[in-house]
Amino acid sequence: MLTPVGLGAWFGDDGNTRLTSGGVHISTESFTKEECAILCDIFWNKWGIKATVQKHGPHLFRIYIWERSYAKFRTLILPHLHSSMHYKLPSNL
Repeated sequence: MLTPVGLGAWFGDDGNTRLTSGGVHISTESFTKEECAILCDIFWNKWGIKATVQKHGPHLFRIYIWERSYAKFRTLILPHLHSSMHYKLPSNL
């Protein structure tokens, strides 16, 4: 039951911008690879946001929102992201 409000709160806490690639990460190191894959499917099926699972260490995985989906992701969650966290979603990526 992931919603834009929940996603905004989650990204505010566990999200980070990756300036070199133009996409963003959501830290999901406590999730299994399979759970991350399910979340990526939800992003695609609910919102058309392309996300993949990236290995981040032995048995650690995180979700990467692709650069081509960044604008859609930003538009979706920015209204629900606390203003103190807006720096995590710059408009110039």
